[in-house]
Formats: sequence, C-alpha cells, structure tokens
Amino acid sequence: MLTILLAAFLVSGHANRADCPCSDHQCTVLTGETPLDNPRSVHLTNLWTDGVVPYRFAPDVVQSNRDRTREVMDEIESWCDVRFVPYTGVEPNWVTIRNSPPGQGNSATVGQQAGGVVNIVLWESKGMILHELMHTLGFLHEQSRADRDQYIELAACAFQNGNYNIAPGAPMVGPYDFDSVTHYTPLWGCAGGAVAFQIRQPYANHYQSSVGTWHFNYRGLSHGDIWALYKLYGGDPVPGPFGYTGPDRGSTVQVGQAVELSWEVSELADSYRVEIDRSSLFRFPLRTVETQQTSVTVDGLAPGRYFWRCAAVNGRGSNYPRPKPNDVWSFVVVCSPADMAEPYGTLNAMDVTAFLGLFMGQDPGADLNGDATHDFFDVSAYLGLYGAGCP
Repeated sequence: MLTILLAAFLVSGHANRADCPCSDHQCTVLTGETPLDNPRSVHLTNLWTDGVVPYRFAPDVVQSNRDRTREVMDEIESWCDVRFVPYTGVEPNWVTIRNSPPGQGNSATVGQQAGGVVNIVLWESKGMILHELMHTLGFLHEQSRADRDQYIELAACAFQNGNYNIAPGAPMVGPYDFDSVTHYTPLWGCAGGAVAFQIRQPYANHYQSSVGTWHFNYRGLSHGDIWALYKLYGGDPVPGPFGYTGPDRGSTVQVGQAVELSWEVSELADSYRVEIDRSSLFRFPLRTVETQQTSVTVDGLAPGRYFWRCAAVNGRGSNYPRPKPNDVWSFVVVCSPADMAEPYGTLNAMDVTAFLGLFMGQDPGADLNGDATHDFFDVSAYLGLYGAGCP
C-alpha cells in the first residue's frame, strides 16, 4: 500500500514547487522535477481547510483539457472528503491550473496557499494531472520517504536531483507504495536516460518495470494513495494497510497436520477473504474462506506447495498486503520430514539432493537432531526418515 508524504510552504514565504517530468521526446534536458528548494522546511500546516480546494483555469486552457482535469478531480473526490470548487475571487487560498510556461514542465505548488499553480504540459496524460493535483493537496514524492532506502537503491546521478531528497520529519502514512501516483519511474532523474534507481529485493520482480508508469498507463489512485488521502482529509476508502503474520513463507507442515494462516487487523475492514491454491495466479482457488477473524485454520490438504493470500474487504472494495515480495506467500505440505523437494508426496533422489544441499550449506533445515551442528548424526537421521518412506 502507500505512504505519501505531506509537504508545505517554505519558511521564506514562496511556495515549495514540485515539477514533474515531461516525456523524453518532449524534453531536451533531463527528465526530472525542479529540485526542492529546501526539504528541511516542510511543515504540516497547509492542508486545505475542510478539504475545499478553490480552483480556476487560465483562459487559454482548452475545454478538452478542462474536462480531463475535472475527471481526475472527480476520482479524487470519490475516495475522500476533498472538494474542488470553482474559485469565485473571494477565497483567501486558491490554485490556478494553466498551460505550463516555458521551462517549467509539469509542476505544482504543494499544499494550500494563496495563488497556487498547477502547470501542465502533458494534458493527454490523466496520470500526470493526477500526480500534480496530489502535490496540490500537500503530498511530496513517495521516494522522498524517510524509509525509502529500504526499498530502492539510488544511482549516484540521482543524488544530484532534488526530487530524490529525503524530506526529514515529514510523516508517513502506511507502508511504502511502489504503485503510488507520486512515485517516480527509474527513468526519471538522471541525464542521458540513465537509470536513477533499482528496486531492492525482495520487491524488484514485481515492481522494477511497473513503478512510476502512471504517466502513460493510467490506473488512477493506488490503494495507498486512497488511504493516505483518507487519513489526511477523511472519506470512505477501501480497507487500510495490513500484513501477514504467519506462517513464514515456505513453511513446511506434515500431511495430516493443520496450518494456521494469520494476518494483522486491517482498519475499516468488514471481513477477510482467504484464498488457497496450487498456483500463485489464484485463477481457480482450491479453497476460499470468508471470515471476520484474523486467522483461519486449514487442514485436509494433500502433499504439495500451496499459495495463499488474504483480502481485507468492505463496501468500497478490497485491499491486499503491500508491497508484494517476489516470492508469494506459500507453505508446503509434505508426506515426511524427508520429503524436501518437489514433487512432494514421494521420496526420490531429488529429496536426497535437497537435503545434501542444506547440509553442505549449514542450513538449519538439515539439523535434524536439533543439536545446532551439522554432522554424521543428521545424515543418519535423514537416512532413517528416508528409509521409512511416506505413510
């Protein structure tokens, strides 16, 4: 799910501006936003009062671009207690949405202020408009979170771009959100098309190619964006972020034993839907369990590897734990402790090879007699288990 960062005015009195990149074919210099003037001067004082955002379009903004912007506003309003209302000239704070002046790219002032602006070049990109309106509502970039180094590794060139600066003291809402409309793509931030960051394991497989693609692959607000808007402005969102608590990924249980699947409480969830399948795609789940508890006990499963997932559900939709690791949560049902490799349910040379690999690697899984050493007694114990076969 997401975490987005709140921003505010600079103490000097001029607006802190975030300028989003244009596409490579429209920019002759770097694809990247104008660096923050001083990230240490962000505050928590400029959310829009009562969530009301007076706005106006500059006279030269054509009707089709006004309509597209209004569609994006409608989406934001559908999830939270923010209201974009026409500026009448008497409100003390407002924002002007306009064609971007030369050299300013896609950009926006951050948070409530008198005379805020949203500059747009890529009017055809609803994702870009949404990104800039999130700045207007007080959000910085997801990659400015204080915990971002746990999730992405910056290239040297990215440290020269202020939009990758961490914003000290800015609060975070929910877990890190690779899907957020405020997160950059790795292709923004360094000159010459160099990659600005790599996603760290265990998340790279899921997100390296999809993060930051909102500017051309419109998906609207992520679950994390929605939750952050709700936390700041109120509303009626999908259930909140949560995580799995057990069993550990890849845990092993013996056939005939029950396995308990558990998770954290998801705020605003009415119920939970647990799916179990032999495939991580969950197209035709073997079992589906609806519950209001935070755990279910499963038994009667044949030997094999099983994948599972849990959705928190309410009237607005469902939410899954995020960010997703590469290895989907799974557990293995075996016919015997000697059953260490697929296909599970039989003992063969693959199981012996798997044990030897664990043994040579000093893996705790090969410490079969539990004495915290890897020696002849473990080999002897495995041979005994193997010889006993599967019941």
